[in-house]
Amino acid sequence: MKRLHLIMLLATLTLSGMAQTIGEAMYIYRNDGQINGFLPGEIQSMEYSRTDADGNQYDEIVTQIVNTADSIYQIPLAEIDSISFVTPKTEYQPGVINLSEQLMPYVVSSNELTITFSSTMPSDLMPQVGDKLVTLEMNEKFPAGFAGEVISVSGSQVTCKLVCLEEVFKTYYGVSSTYGYQEGDDARLFDSRRAIDAYGNKDFKLGTFSWSMGSELSVNIFGSDKLALKGGTQTSIGITPSFHIMSTLIINDEDGTYLNACINSDMTVEEKVSIYGGIEWTYEPPFNKEWIKAPIAPLTFFYVKPGLFLRASATISATAVFTQRYAIGAAFDFSTKKRSVIKPACGGRLVSSTYDMEGAIDGSLAVGGFVEVGLTFISSDIDKLCSRGELGLELVGHAMLYNSDIEEAAKETKVYERFKNSSIELNAFATTSLQAELGPWGTSFSLPWNLSYNIKTWDVVPSFSDTSLRQKLNPMTSADASVKISGDCFFPVLAGLSLRDKDGREVGSYYPSVSFFNGNKSLETTFTGLVSNGNYKLYPKVRILGYEMLASPDSDLEQFEFTVTTDDTDNLTENSVTLHAHLNAIGQGMPGEVCFYYGTDSNPQLSGTIVNVGSARNLTSTDFSANVTNLQSGTTYYYVAAYNNGNNTIYGEVRSFETKREASVVTGEATNVTSNGATLNGYYEGEPLHDDYGFIYGTSSDISYGNGNTIVAINMYNGHFSATLSGLSEETTYYYRAYVKTDVIVYGELMTFNTGNSPQPGGTVICPDGNHPHWIDMGLPSGTKWCCCNEGASTPEAFGNYYSFAQVNSAPSFDQINELLNKCTYTWTTLNGVNGGKFTGPNGAAIFLPAAGEKLDYRIWDVGDFGFYWSSTPYEAQWAYILSFYSDGAAYEYRSRTTEPQYSELHIRPVRKNY
Repeated sequence: MKRLHLIMLLATLTLSGMAQTIGEAMYIYRNDGQINGFLPGEIQSMEYSRTDADGNQYDEIVTQIVNTADSIYQIPLAEIDSISFVTPKTEYQPGVINLSEQLMPYVVSSNELTITFSSTMPSDLMPQVGDKLVTLEMNEKFPAGFAGEVISVSGSQVTCKLVCLEEVFKTYYGVSSTYGYQEGDDARLFDSRRAIDAYGNKDFKLGTFSWSMGSELSVNIFGSDKLALKGGTQTSIGITPSFHIMSTLIINDEDGTYLNACINSDMTVEEKVSIYGGIEWTYEPPFNKEWIKAPIAPLTFFYVKPGLFLRASATISATAVFTQRYAIGAAFDFSTKKRSVIKPACGGRLVSSTYDMEGAIDGSLAVGGFVEVGLTFISSDIDKLCSRGELGLELVGHAMLYNSDIEEAAKETKVYERFKNSSIELNAFATTSLQAELGPWGTSFSLPWNLSYNIKTWDVVPSFSDTSLRQKLNPMTSADASVKISGDCFFPVLAGLSLRDKDGREVGSYYPSVSFFNGNKSLETTFTGLVSNGNYKLYPKVRILGYEMLASPDSDLEQFEFTVTTDDTDNLTENSVTLHAHLNAIGQGMPGEVCFYYGTDSNPQLSGTIVNVGSARNLTSTDFSANVTNLQSGTTYYYVAAYNNGNNTIYGEVRSFETKREASVVTGEATNVTSNGATLNGYYEGEPLHDDYGFIYGTSSDISYGNGNTIVAINMYNGHFSATLSGLSEETTYYYRAYVKTDVIVYGELMTFNTGNSPQPGGTVICPDGNHPHWIDMGLPSGTKWCCCNEGASTPEAFGNYYSFAQVNSAPSFDQINELLNKCTYTWTTLNGVNGGKFTGPNGAAIFLPAAGEKLDYRIWDVGDFGFYWSSTPYEAQWAYILSFYSDGAAYEYRSRTTEPQYSELHIRPVRKNY
């Protein structure tokens, strides 16, 4: 059973080992105490065999085979105990000092086996004679690590001798991949400081070694100097080698020192063989005769010869490129205790072989006139020395093709690119040359001077630009294709369009009825029968003499881009709304559905409710909408419009709305009651008001809007509003109620006050007695009770202490401060000569907070004018919520709870709940 589990584990590693994280070595632990280590990235394959290392056959699997590069490891399955990706711990022999642990900071330098330490190194750390020093760390001080035994100590310098690794290490396991490196164009063997990568897997390219040779031949045909045959060959060979070394080093009692290594080398050989041949023909009409021929010395004549010439040449060249890649490998291992697990290997094999053939055609045709002035000796056909001037016109052409290009011309654009870079030129030229022909064999040389002027250049193929393939909306299974053509071709060509699918197959083709010759032209057509949301590519193409080639540039299908715009809402009520959106296109046969998502989460498309509008093809307008009901009043909702085309969903912008609140009005307790006046207080919760609000009062309980005295308030702040009455009768009971007029009139409860009573301050008793502090129940919904005194104070009007944020834990939360602002009536008043704010709760109970200012950067500000009180709730990175009030109102603000930008110290009014 254990063997079966092991086989399953090894099979799993065989399939997944190549995906291990670089840097993880795989270790096979054996029950004989030995360990085999591998880098997973270097394992080419793992397999199992019924044959052991000696060639014996068995009925069951007996051998684990690991192939790395060109090396083969054969490990008896019975000897495998476990597999791990954790490197075994390195253990040192007694008396060995690891330089990396304590001494490395004091090492100044090392020179072979001599180490120089800093003079600041503690004396008790200085190595002594007989100590063995070692480090596996490779750095500037120890480029390849260090291992040695101290033989002498002189000052801060220690001299060592070599030691074998078994004297230093008790156990050591390491797997490495070593390679060379190439710095710029300078190829070198590996440098131990930069080239050893314990977990790398790279090849070292030594650069390319190349050789070349060639020859040329030119011979006159039929003994005529008017017709010549020219040719030549060129051969080059390039060899690019690389190598890669993988090694395993193990040191332990069972193996002694064991090292195995695999060397894998790649060698790429490229051979390029070129051959070219051509013919050149020159014709001068027989009527070309000397105008002047006069003797000037014995056997010597001066002559002037005008004439005409016709010259033609053609050259054909071909180049074959052969590329072969060979893999050459070798493997060996060494052990001081004669252990061997690697199967020695050395050999090579052909990995791949490719070839390509390129050809070029060059031709020219020249016609013109010449004038030759010079000397002849005996006969102008044997010896002459002259100056020759030519003036004429020349037609020149060049083209190059590759064998592989021709085979793929209908699938790729390489042939077109080569023709696009080819041209035919008409040039005017003038030449002068000094020529000499001496001897009976026509030996000649010339010193030419040339001047050429291009009259006209023709293209072999036209140029294309602005290739476009755009999906149509109606129907979406069609696309408009277009391309611009320009050029001046030597001969007419047929230019068209090719539509290809994602696999490169042509699914549509278009050629116009007229060939292209020169100028600028637009080519347009519509391809139909496409697959919706399919991937297509459009190519220009050219047909020359029945030969068709793809051209460039190409264009991918630009699918119709649908956009959705989420618009504003309307018809907003307490529990309903109409959502609106816009789709940028509609059309007959248009796929997909349109809808809305809405909910209280800011990502309604993820967790919201969907409202289907219907099929996009049934839309009669690009605008669409949906009615939503059963919403909660006074709640913020998020909504987004969406269009699903069957493959993906397109969303608009997420927007939000807040449903109207159910209006409610609270009549507060009257304050500042005197013998002929009072301040009436009210609280409104609902939508922002644009109509009138205030109070209805009178001496009868039967009061309503239009039946009683009405005083309009204009000072609503955070829902609180008040109005001051004057000219009242003394010792009279008045009835009053707050009202708000929206679409309807909403009333608060009916309350009373008597002008004969005048409690303090402002009409409400703060505490029941003078035994402070008290916990005041103001009838707040949360059940929170507020203390009548500040932290550190003994009366309601006393300031108490200034505190930094969270210095004490009795501070109210933001929610409790917000409840105080929203559920209580605020009045700026004076208590025992101290200015402050009074907050009256729904049940008429109140608290007084003195306007004690604040301490900023150790200075006290705004005493008597403002009150600032901490909450326990932070706001963002360095702020916290506070309660702020002054003569015009109360609200929440923020203060720095750190030393930046200011150091703030404020007051605290304690709270508690459920007492």
